[in-house]
Amino acid sequence: MSAPARFDVVPELHLLPAHARCPLCGSDRPRTEVALLQEDPRVAMSACPDCRGMSADRFPDDAFLRALYDPAHYASDLLQNARPTERCARHVASFVEAAADCDLRILDYGGSDGSLSQALAEALRRRGYRGRLEFTIVDFAPAKSHDEFHFIDVDAFYGLEDPFDVVLASAVLEHLTEFPRTVQKLLSLAGPGALFYARTPYEVPLQRRFPGYRVRWPRHVHDLGPAFWDRFLATFGVAGRLRRSAPSIVESDWRQKPVRTAIATALKAPGHLETAWLKPALGYSGNAWHWVGGWEVVLQLGVSDG
Repeated sequence: MSAPARFDVVPELHLLPAHARCPLCGSDRPRTEVALLQEDPRVAMSACPDCRGMSADRFPDDAFLRALYDPAHYASDLLQNARPTERCARHVASFVEAAADCDLRILDYGGSDGSLSQALAEALRRRGYRGRLEFTIVDFAPAKSHDEFHFIDVDAFYGLEDPFDVVLASAVLEHLTEFPRTVQKLLSLAGPGALFYARTPYEVPLQRRFPGYRVRWPRHVHDLGPAFWDRFLATFGVAGRLRRSAPSIVESDWRQKPVRTAIATALKAPGHLETAWLKPALGYSGNAWHWVGGWEVVLQLGVSDG
């Protein structure tokens, strides 16, 4: 197959058949269409009644994805600017509760050039960690390993066996066409008490509310908000507790994109208020404010919720 000439629409030639089951959890219950991704050929985002995640009803094939994610023109949203990356690293580091002199093994799945891992190493050192830090960074086009940063490709990832203390999946799960296999592997590599951090887009509510806004298809084949993450541990049969479930950090930077950053900050603010104050104070479940663009979770795996 020839490489596609454009990436905003997936031609029929590069579309796989429609899913018979939910590509996130495997449920065979009918899914509900929630957003139109492209008109010709028609592809829609549909919601699963069991896991509450949303996925495209057809995926691009491997040839299209290889061209789409060619490192020559593709870069993660967060890694396009150092300041949001450093902010994300400081945020993740604040949840790490290991002793200052212990060793930490950290898995960064979809870590690109290792920018987030390097920023996290610096953030942990500033917080007083003196132990050995060992990072394993997984990506399609791994960089050269150096110092405490070990880069591997996706095939080698499935051969990993030793447990990690921190598992990062920042801005990557929305791209997975083999979601259950990859997530189960990530969870299996989390040692007892390991920290699991994920950041995913939650854009469907914005598309439904604001004319002209479009989910970033075909880069994103899943849209995963609070309803999905509230059920995540039960969906995948994993013991653990949810430490944080809230709108994700703002990806852009005030200096480079002030208008976009101002809009994103304003949209996320009510969501932060709801998750940090209203829900604990009033004791209700679910979320009333959905127009945040992205979601993040922090899970402590292998521990009880009590």
